Amino acid sequence: MSRDSLIINILFPELLPYAIQPSDRRHVRNCNHMRRMFQEILKDRRSGKSKGVHSDGSEDLLSILMSSEFYHGKDNEMLDELSTFFVAGMKTV
Repeated sequence: MSRDSLIINILFPELLPYAIQPSDRRHVRNCNHMRRMFQEILKDRRSGKSKGVHSDGSEDLLSILMSSEFYHGKDNEMLDELSTFFVAGMKTV
């Protein structure tokens, strides 16, 4: 148990379930890193540096989301969808 957790446990034991643990900090840091990566990919896609159409003519998820009127001007929602599919897809392997 870390020093901070020990202090919280002694002084405010009822707050222990709400204490931020080191693993929580890593999780938040990793989520923020992943989101920044998706933002860079989105920026590259909009600038034309990368394309989301494969040689067989099929599109990737980002291309589909970008072409949808629902996500027009809603970058945060689009990034949320990308994050959800990325994380969900990792658990199926």
